[in-house]
Amino acid sequence: MKRLLILFALLATALSVHAQQHVAKNAIRQKVLTADSTNSTTGLKSTPLSIAVDSNSTWELDAYLYTGSTTAAGMSLAVDIPSGATIKAIAFGTDTTVSQFNSDAITADATAGHSWNDANSQTGWVNMHGTVTVGSTTGNVVIQHKKNTSGVATLRSGSYLRLTKIQ
Repeated sequence: MKRLLILFALLATALSVHAQQHVAKNAIRQKVLTADSTNSTTGLKSTPLSIAVDSNSTWELDAYLYTGSTTAAGMSLAVDIPSGATIKAIAFGTDTTVSQFNSDAITADATAGHSWNDANSQTGWVNMHGTVTVGSTTGNVVIQHKKNTSGVATLRSGSYLRLTKIQ
């Protein structure tokens, strides 16, 4: 009976350690925008949608961005990543009307080159999905936005960034 109890305790410990390693490997980190983030310049502005990532890791990126633009020139979006990291992602969202859609690839520290929300006072959305592979340098994954010309670009409250560690 004593041996059976010892065996059971060892098995329970091993299962607990395995479960902890699984949770750590597949960690989910997310940030929700609790207030609008506006930018009236043509330079990229970082938003509070910023999440720290571990070195030597790969993350699944999922972002839902509720967007707005006061002029027809629209806005651009970007993902800032740590030095040496790579991103393979796509953005999909509203274009010149809320019923017209477009998509664009996102590359490292560059904008999704498409102009989103190209209509006066339009509210729309952009969804980003892909992976970020981080090298030896830690840092943050940050959603950025800019106004393409005059006016105001807005990421609205309720937008979110979620990263799931997959390796």
